[in-house]
Amino acid sequence: MSPLAEVLAHLEKQMELHLDGVREKFRHSGIKGDSVEAVFRQTLREYLPRRLDVGTGEAIDTSGRRSKQLDVAILNENHPFMHSRDEPSLFFIDGLVAVGEVKSVLTTTHLETALDAALSFRKLKPKYEGGVTIHGKEPWNDPFIQSPPYFLFAFESQLSSDAISRLIQARSARTIDAVFVLGHSPLVNCFDGKRRFGVLREDGTKGSGWCRFANGQALSSLLFWLSLAMPDVERRFPILVHYLKDS
Repeated sequence: MSPLAEVLAHLEKQMELHLDGVREKFRHSGIKGDSVEAVFRQTLREYLPRRLDVGTGEAIDTSGRRSKQLDVAILNENHPFMHSRDEPSLFFIDGLVAVGEVKSVLTTTHLETALDAALSFRKLKPKYEGGVTIHGKEPWNDPFIQSPPYFLFAFESQLSSDAISRLIQARSARTIDAVFVLGHSPLVNCFDGKRRFGVLREDGTKGSGWCRFANGQALSSLLFWLSLAMPDVERRFPILVHYLKDS
């Protein structure tokens, strides 16, 4: 195990202990969820590149479409930092590089709700015009350029990995892109297997469709996945221009 993997494994254990402490302190599920989400966002801030920030709230696009509540919103340097880190804020989708849901315990109901939220988020469309540079191979065919990556992170799950995969794939449209549960092998949509991801299957073959990471560490796998999935976009002009020009 690499030194970083050891650090992340220790951090995962700390997160599990924190959840145990939250359970003892709070019985109201809403308070419990808020505490778990705040710990998770802070963890991401500590391990993501400094040019990124993490908040919570809702997203909008230039057509006025609006997402449901996002537990995690990861912003790049293009986004105006008009937000409070742990208070709900409104984000421009053009400055988001990934979003996610966080669950203390994942149930069938929680997963279905997350899938509905992801489907609603997919209706928002980033605007690419006027001095925009997109890095990567065939960027306009990249699903993460068309709509930012959407993940689900859970501290525990009442569902098996196979059950989670079946429920996600039962949807005819793209919803969640990856699922990470502490103590379980992560599940990731590799799409056609020809884009950002390499060897992902447990047997060492290059996968397409939904695959399992051979590495069972949820947190380190999430960070690895984010590093590959988050779109790399440079904008010459401020995002606000597209939102203020018709106001």
